Amino acid sequence: MDWQLALVGIMVAAAALYLARASWHSWRSGKAGCSGGCCSTGKEAPSKNGSSAIPLISEDQLTARLRKGTRP
Repeated sequence: MDWQLALVGIMVAAAALYLARASWHSWRSGKAGCSGGCCSTGKEAPSKNGSSAIPLISEDQLTARLRKGTRP
């Protein structure tokens, strides 16, 4: 039983060290935002009316599966 308790203590200590290290690196990072890991490039494709807003899904596309299926 003692070796299990020691093993759990080591695992908890390792997890605490990992969290402390991750927190330290996130606070010390000089990069702003998502630090280059995001999929977004910051440039949205222009829509039909010329604005650079992200296009929304039309109502027809949202309800297409409901019309195809049978309703109880």
